[in-house]
Amino acid sequence: MSDSIWTVETRSRPNDYLFASLIPITEAMKEPHKFPKVLTFVMIGVALLFAGFGIMGYAAYGSDIQTVVIVNLPQDKKFVQVVQFLYTIAIVLR
Repeated sequence: MSDSIWTVETRSRPNDYLFASLIPITEAMKEPHKFPKVLTFVMIGVALLFAGFGIMGYAAYGSDIQTVVIVNLPQDKKFVQVVQFLYTIAIVLR
């Protein structure tokens, strides 16, 4: 299988879900021409929210933090083990 086919396959599925959910939203709006402006505002807001949490996490814990947050939790606690197990199940079922 060539890389171009793989790229098309992996990128087409999220777009299918995106367009399938956006079309009914725009059709239900009173003023659908305003949708691009609203979508842009929401996406910028979400990006700022993610960046803010990232900056706060780095300020609180420094560069010692791991990319996967649950790896940083104390491994001897039962609750942490349950969370890690459920996280693994969520990945497998995805």
